[in-house]
Amino acid sequence: MIIFCDFDGTLWRHSDTDFSELNQNIATIQNWRSAGNLFVIASGRSLASLKRHQANFTDYTDFFISDNGAFIFDQNQQVVIQNTLSDAQSAKILATAQQTLPADQFRVSFYSAYDESEQITAELGKIRIWFKSADAIDLVTEKLHAALPGQLKIHHERHAIKSSLPWVDNTFTAFINVVSKTAGKESAITQLLQKLHLSTDEAFSIGDDLNDLEMLKHFHGHTLSDAHPQLRALISPQNQRRTVADFIKSLMPTA
Repeated sequence: MIIFCDFDGTLWRHSDTDFSELNQNIATIQNWRSAGNLFVIASGRSLASLKRHQANFTDYTDFFISDNGAFIFDQNQQVVIQNTLSDAQSAKILATAQQTLPADQFRVSFYSAYDESEQITAELGKIRIWFKSADAIDLVTEKLHAALPGQLKIHHERHAIKSSLPWVDNTFTAFINVVSKTAGKESAITQLLQKLHLSTDEAFSIGDDLNDLEMLKHFHGHTLSDAHPQLRALISPQNQRRTVADFIKSLMPTA
């Protein structure tokens, strides 16, 4: 069996400041993997971002799905699958943001497989646009879908964690993640299952926020008991758990 697990708010919750819950989750994951199962982090974070937070993540993770499905890395941190934006799409996304908002009301971060940059580059997996007000999210999303119809997936974060990137200061408090229509956590999971010759019957998932919705709908979805209310409303109470460790134990009681 294989588990796909969101990171922020699921595997690690920001209230877990001493990492006690995270460490318990990791110990249970290791029991799960010792029994011959696989564990995959599926996150909106980039590889660089996860490494800053969890330098040892490959000790307990078989694959890492980054940037909402734009890249999949193996344990050697090598890209095995990618769903990138074309150079023309990236340029259009940036131009649309510039035409929609004053320059001081947004910041842009560009994510390739291994780099985070303030400057647009080739082979981008994700473009993150930060806003000073969440009110701008719907307007910019509408403009992007009109500029590139049917070509993008856009995930909203209206109450964002503060950015650790030097060009995005604390006055920017919300963002959108823009990826190719071929990305998304659910698409990346399907691609990885095909690569591993595993069926959807063998796949389980857990998350806490709306960017996890499609993943949970397609792969035996579970949530945390304090997940986003809209997510909890769509997942059976029987599939809501206090922690990731509790979730794994429900699949494998000896974990």
